Amino acid sequence: MFSRFPSFGWVSFACLLAVVPSISHGALELARGGQTAYRIVLPATPNVGEELAAKELSIYLQKATGVEFTVVQENELAGLAPCLYVGRTKFAAAQGIDVSGFGREESLLRTVRKNVILTGGQLRGALHAVYEFLEEQVGCYWLDARTEVVPKLDVLRIPSLNSRREPAFWHRHIYTAQHQCWGNVGGMFRLRSRASHGAAGGVAVPHYGPPRGCHTFFNYSKDWPEGRMDLFSMNEQGDRVRPSSASGPGHMCVTNPEVAQRVLGTLREFIGQDRRKERPNGIFPRVYDISQNDNNRWICCCPDCKKLEEAEGGASGPLLQMINQVADGVRDDYPDVLVQTFAYTSTQKPPKTIRPRENVLVRLCHLGAEFRGEVGGEYFRPARHRANRTFRDYLRQWSRIAPNLAIWDYWIMYREEFPNPYHNVFLLKGDIQLMARNHVQTVFVECEKPEVTSFFALKRWLGYQLLDNPTSDDDKLIGVFIDGYYGPAAPQMLRFLKQVHRLQMKGEDRLSIQKTGDRTHWTPTFFIAAEQAFDEAEAACEAGSLDLLHVRRERIPLDSALFNLWEKMAAKLPKGKTLPFDRKVVLDRYEAYRLEQMVFYRPKNLLPKGKLELAAEVTRYRERPLVLKRKALPPPEVSVPRVPSAKGDPEAVAWDKGVKLDKWYSNLGETSVRKLSGALGHDGEFLYIKLAEACDPKDLVSRDEIWTGDDWEIFLAPAFGKVPYRQIACNPAGKSTPYHWEQPIGKGSPKKWTDSGARIVSRVAEDGWSLLVAIPFAQVTPNGVKPGDTFYANFYRASNNIKEVYAWSPNFGRSFHVLDRLGSMTLE
Repeated sequence: MFSRFPSFGWVSFACLLAVVPSISHGALELARGGQTAYRIVLPATPNVGEELAAKELSIYLQKATGVEFTVVQENELAGLAPCLYVGRTKFAAAQGIDVSGFGREESLLRTVRKNVILTGGQLRGALHAVYEFLEEQVGCYWLDARTEVVPKLDVLRIPSLNSRREPAFWHRHIYTAQHQCWGNVGGMFRLRSRASHGAAGGVAVPHYGPPRGCHTFFNYSKDWPEGRMDLFSMNEQGDRVRPSSASGPGHMCVTNPEVAQRVLGTLREFIGQDRRKERPNGIFPRVYDISQNDNNRWICCCPDCKKLEEAEGGASGPLLQMINQVADGVRDDYPDVLVQTFAYTSTQKPPKTIRPRENVLVRLCHLGAEFRGEVGGEYFRPARHRANRTFRDYLRQWSRIAPNLAIWDYWIMYREEFPNPYHNVFLLKGDIQLMARNHVQTVFVECEKPEVTSFFALKRWLGYQLLDNPTSDDDKLIGVFIDGYYGPAAPQMLRFLKQVHRLQMKGEDRLSIQKTGDRTHWTPTFFIAAEQAFDEAEAACEAGSLDLLHVRRERIPLDSALFNLWEKMAAKLPKGKTLPFDRKVVLDRYEAYRLEQMVFYRPKNLLPKGKLELAAEVTRYRERPLVLKRKALPPPEVSVPRVPSAKGDPEAVAWDKGVKLDKWYSNLGETSVRKLSGALGHDGEFLYIKLAEACDPKDLVSRDEIWTGDDWEIFLAPAFGKVPYRQIACNPAGKSTPYHWEQPIGKGSPKKWTDSGARIVSRVAEDGWSLLVAIPFAQVTPNGVKPGDTFYANFYRASNNIKEVYAWSPNFGRSFHVLDRLGSMTLE
């Protein structure tokens, strides 16, 4: 843990005298010259939250003053020494403080004569009181999991205190996905930030019950009978579609009365499971989610659903009708439970007449313009701006009709072509205050990509501060963070923070819709000034310091943008002028700083994955000219040789007689940084395919939903660039999913390719993973193939764990289903 120790400059001429608490104009002096008369007092039987609160108070008071504040229990207290009373003490009760009626996180700070009371509701109220005291009275701040600010105080003096408050929102969660790169660290940081989730110290308060917190239609419907397609949603083509994951395709038929009853039965099972579990703190989950899968612009297109949708002005009508029916079924037995559902994509608009029940929690999503176009939220503008009018109107409308309202917000842009400097730091306070004014109760924020987004640590820390108290002075908080996080480079970093904000505000109102490289707000002047600021910031920091590491972290998106926008910025310069940088130096620095951050923050088990991702990214940048040439070439052509008969057994194939597939690329066209290989052959009756990767088998992930882990995917089509086509996906565990597509993806749903006849063998060994496949000639395409025929194919290696897709024939995009990049296969 890195600590910064600013001095507040109080000087004591009596630092060697015994400390006697002084009271001057209501102020209490808790420590002077490394001495104190105070003790920290707990109840006789403290709970885990109170014990941790006292421990934290003692640790940080000692760090700040250099003196130990002893922790004792109230029944051990002797004498008349002044005390800091933490939790449900008899002393607090004697002052008329009864916390039994407090909220779970409600806190109270009060001075009584020479004593201080820090208490609150159960289980976290006392902790919140202690952290508020340490921040506002002592000056301690925890900026991330490894960086804290603790002042060095010769004298600690506090004013008279008498405050009682609770967080503005009763659930606050900024989701960062940091577990994917940094592991499961930061529990104490989240606790000290008053986050509602993932707390350390045994004081976690459950929020969601099973199955999970979002996109749960699939979880409720996955075990429904195979023959009951009437329970599932109808798509726009009139077909009933059964979801295969939380991503769909499809949902459930929400107007089918049996659907509501089935969902209710499963929900009661989930709640019952929770209530039968022993919970040391006696606190059970409060929210159970029943929400649409993460796909489509519709919920269900059957006649009954569409009729109600038209009557209510949107898909929220039929959805909310079903949710209300379910909520009615648990209200009497579980009055504390809230049934949560989404107002998301097709269900964002509130219904005309249907109203949520008192035990329904509606979660409105502020989905961005990059996904929703003109009706989507504009990241680069405050919620009060005209570009965000649609969301603001929905928020106000839901606020008027929903007894319980939640927000799912986005503090990140997902479809950026490359890391680049952008942030919403100066917009947070206004947006959060808008939520509070509209009676929002819980807030969930997506704020991922902690390694490459600008001012990630500041956004997260400031966000939690404002979600706790939206009236806080955000300029003051930003100053606290900048000074504490960047040390001697604070002036330059504050200047850069404001530079980025000004640049964004000068841009067009709909920057989110524009591609990263096409945004008109980028200028050479900005990059020249910003790079100069970072040169100065780095020079101000001590070599090897955490300050320098933090400064270099913020240079990463800047260097990425400069490299990727090089030609466009050079074209904006006056004739004869060039950018005052070396492009190779910029890219080398980007790679070095990325690697430096990974080595410092990533645990050993996640470092190889990070290095592989970085290598792929840098290769993409370095090979940009090559990719343009590859993109102009036609897809590959191979002649598939006849091999000795293997009788449909892929393990019996003489692969050395087949044709090798030895050139592999990322799907965007760069040379593969993974060690991939393949081979093809046929024996006149079967097509044989071998796909392999040399890798550490411990890095392979197999999941029931194949696409959420590692997989190989095979695409086969009878004609170039046309439907129909066939797809097989297989994971390391050997689970496979074969599909037959009659329409292009996005225009229709696939059918299970139940008669593929394919024999698939997955081998995971010390040297890697290989997939062996045999497909009968009659099933390779819908009409079959025979020697001498030509068909078309492609092969992909994908991993959701590493956000890179590799292909034999790259299609230079993000999708797998690109039929005009299938390679030609002629059977000898």
